[in-house]
Amino acid sequence: MQLTIIQIVDTNCLIRIITFIVVFVMWKIERIVILFFALMLAINLAIAGNVAAETFYVDDDGTGDFTTIQAALNNASSEDEIVVKSGTYTENVDVNKTGITIRSESGNPFDTIVQSSNSGDFVFNVAADGVKISGFNITRARGPWCAGIYLQGVKNCSIENNELSNNDHGIYLGNSSNNTLSNNKASNNECGIRLRDSSDNSIYNNYFNNTNNAYFEGTNIDNTWNTTKTAGSNIVGGSYLAGNFWANPDGTVYPEGAEDIDHDSIFDSQYNIEGSGFIDYLPLQEPGPKTITVNNNPRPVADFEFIKAAVNAAHNGDTILVYASTYTENVDVDKTNITIRSESGNPFDTIVRAASSSDDVFNVKADGVKISGFSITGASDGRSGIYLEGAEYCLIEDNELSENDIGIYLTGSSRNTLSNNTANLNNYCGIWLYSSSSNTLSKNTASKNINYSISLSSLNSNTLSKNTASKNINYGIYLSSSSNSNMLENNIASNNDCGIYLDYSDKNTLNDNTANLKNDFGIYLDYSSDNTLNNNHVLDNNDGIFLEHSDENTLTDNTVNSNGRGIYLNSSSNNCIYNNDFNNNNNAFFSGTNPGNIWNTAKTPGSNIIGGSYLGGNFWATPTKNGFSQIHKDKDGDGICDVAYNLGEGNIDYLPLLIPSPLPDTINDPWGVLEYVTENFTISCKYFKPMCSNPPPEVIVNESVSFEVSPPSNVVVYKNVTIQVGEANFSSNESNFKDATIEFRVEKSWENNITNGTINLKRYSEGKWDDLEPPKVGEDESFIYFKAETPGFSLFTICDKEELGGEVRKVESEWKPLENDTENFTISLKYLDTGYSNPPGIIVNESASSEFSAPSDEIVYKNVNIQVGEANFSSNEDNFRNATIEFRVQKSWIQENNINESTIVMRRFSEGKWENLNTSLLTTSKVSNATIEENNISEDKIHLERYSEGIWDYLKTPKVNDYDDYIYFVAETPGFSPFDIFGKVLPDGLTNDVRIFSTAYLLIICLGKFFVSREKDQDKK
Repeated sequence: MQLTIIQIVDTNCLIRIITFIVVFVMWKIERIVILFFALMLAINLAIAGNVAAETFYVDDDGTGDFTTIQAALNNASSEDEIVVKSGTYTENVDVNKTGITIRSESGNPFDTIVQSSNSGDFVFNVAADGVKISGFNITRARGPWCAGIYLQGVKNCSIENNELSNNDHGIYLGNSSNNTLSNNKASNNECGIRLRDSSDNSIYNNYFNNTNNAYFEGTNIDNTWNTTKTAGSNIVGGSYLAGNFWANPDGTVYPEGAEDIDHDSIFDSQYNIEGSGFIDYLPLQEPGPKTITVNNNPRPVADFEFIKAAVNAAHNGDTILVYASTYTENVDVDKTNITIRSESGNPFDTIVRAASSSDDVFNVKADGVKISGFSITGASDGRSGIYLEGAEYCLIEDNELSENDIGIYLTGSSRNTLSNNTANLNNYCGIWLYSSSSNTLSKNTASKNINYSISLSSLNSNTLSKNTASKNINYGIYLSSSSNSNMLENNIASNNDCGIYLDYSDKNTLNDNTANLKNDFGIYLDYSSDNTLNNNHVLDNNDGIFLEHSDENTLTDNTVNSNGRGIYLNSSSNNCIYNNDFNNNNNAFFSGTNPGNIWNTAKTPGSNIIGGSYLGGNFWATPTKNGFSQIHKDKDGDGICDVAYNLGEGNIDYLPLLIPSPLPDTINDPWGVLEYVTENFTISCKYFKPMCSNPPPEVIVNESVSFEVSPPSNVVVYKNVTIQVGEANFSSNESNFKDATIEFRVEKSWENNITNGTINLKRYSEGKWDDLEPPKVGEDESFIYFKAETPGFSLFTICDKEELGGEVRKVESEWKPLENDTENFTISLKYLDTGYSNPPGIIVNESASSEFSAPSDEIVYKNVNIQVGEANFSSNEDNFRNATIEFRVQKSWIQENNINESTIVMRRFSEGKWENLNTSLLTTSKVSNATIEENNISEDKIHLERYSEGIWDYLKTPKVNDYDDYIYFVAETPGFSPFDIFGKVLPDGLTNDVRIFSTAYLLIICLGKFFVSREKDQDKK
């Protein structure tokens, strides 16, 4: 019986348990089913919502869905999009639809303007969450407290790419959170941005320039004023997204006085916004001009190895400084106002060679570019050393371009300057301008090019001045294809097939040019009219001036001498040719029909080309002295022949000039004598009087000249001198002189040091140095005198005849680099090489003890004595340039002595006192912070001192970086002598453990917050 009851009880329990399980499972299934259907309903609603979203177009000209933004908003639903076409919209817009987007179609604030119709109201009043407003120029909310965009009690809104100006407030956030404001420009407002009781907003990459940029009231916490530094163009054109740009209308930029050492256009100092305590940790800086260095050698350390990499990294207006080396690359230059120049300024040691010969070496695509100081080569296949396309205001100067198809090529480029370039040995043309106007070419040299030296094609209003074009196969200076209204002045074109050639080119002016030395044609005009040729010198060519099918040109004041034919007209009419000096075997030659040419002007008082008192016709002479003007009479003494000169074929000079009768001897002896005496030089010569105007030419001697050309090699120079007789064009023509000599003297004290050679005089002519080898003509107690014959005048150098053979203290010598590396010191310098057979040795004595009194308030880390070469050489600071000392300091010493890091200095003893060296941290060095903290040292105070001439010199030694057990420094020094490195002890009570304590303190705070937060979460659960 008992057993039966127990069994019954057990059975009931089992039934209850089973029932409970069934009910529980059904309840769970029901919840799952309910959740499933709820999820499906939400998805369907979301899909339905997306499908239902609409886009409305607003256009103020009536072609859109609506003419006002407010009308579109009134008809829109949440999550809809309103696209506003460019135009001006005068209205105040209330935005009360959640998640709605309002944007300009162009994305450009400057063409889509929304201005307040009621200046006492907000332009955009946002009262709903998730709103996006972008691409508008928002203005005229000028009433008190009014704003261009007002966010009241909203969250998750996005305000971006808007321009807000002439409002009381640009953007106003009231009791709003979790909104993002980026890429907006708020300027010329009373207040840029105002926050009232608004937190957790993200505000970055905005431009603020207002009377007051920011204002805060109430509680505003956890707002973020910058994003993480990220690569990308920012609102002021920098290369990184970061914080905001802060400026004032007076031009000041905040934070004032901050630097940007790494050139990333982000200030290195944070900005406390309007002194509010809210911080923009990465305030933006407008990119400004900076210098970027390039070097593919280990030293000096540079920013880039390639020029094109530096150009890619540069901003508009930057300077790229290229150290001497050879760079093999093709460089596209697309940054405005950028300067690319060699550090040495010498094109012969900084070479840029095309990596691809089928591309230009420099391809300039931007305005204001400057390129200077390079040797540029290797561009073939019709390519150029420097190519400008559509560029303006560029400066190309002091470059050497050779072995390219074209040296410098401009197409469609205006208002550029090409100055002092050398374009030699190019395969097609030295300098070529095509369809380019208002450019200036000055002091360029183009020679030995295959086709043209300087070519201008299809262009206007360019100026060519003081250029030299010589020894080219075809043309020196070539104008073609309607190259009109150009100015050619003071150019020299010699020894070409044709000196200056105008082809289908009109209204050009050729003034004071020289076309000489065996050109087939001096100046050639072909189908070219209305040009002016004035005061040109056309000498020693087959044909002097040739006019072919060229009409209505004016030729005056030209000297056309020593040519086979002076002037040749072929089918050329109505030209005006007077007051020219013709002295040739055949002065005038004609072919074809040449009607209407005028060979004289009306007799007019005024000095003519041969010194007479009247303007009239031309002077006609021959080298054999039987020219028309030489054999006819002038009875009235007016300097005009008594009869007209019939040149043939209807061409008559009615007033031919002759030498005025008071000066008959000049016909018989055209050579004048000239002598000029200075303390060091006596110049004597005969000069050709018909080639210069009265009075006799002036002699100019410049004894302080420095080389402007490649100096002669393997010689010791005593003195450089430039000698010029008369004007530059007169002096540069050797045919104007004969029997020219130069007597000069050399100090015996200098001559005695030249042990391997004799005294020589070299002359620079046509791109090379010629030996004149003067004989000795006398001596006295102090000087030796020499006399040399010279064919002409230019740049001379007095030097020894053979290679340098001894130490010569007064010569100009090159500076050569020297470096020595020890475990603790690296010494780098340039020394004055005055004839060392081997470089001077560098001796570093790290075991030196100081023989001189050191300052009493410092602790010396190390004494060191550094000597370069012999003692006399090392003690003379004039023997060194760019000298630096890199050294390292053990952190254990810093800690043991409790040294203040900021006082560490390298000091040099000089002139009886210690002087600090100018020292900076070595950016490649490394130091371990752990050792500093363990040893309680302030490495910022480590210094290097040098002992020189009785005093210790303090060498400023800021820390570079830290690594392992040492801190590394580099100091600049004027010379070498005793040095010491010292530092000062930290003030009482201060140690270097502060950083450890601060770190531990922050760690404790962070751990405390973690555990408190965890406990609160457990309580909630």
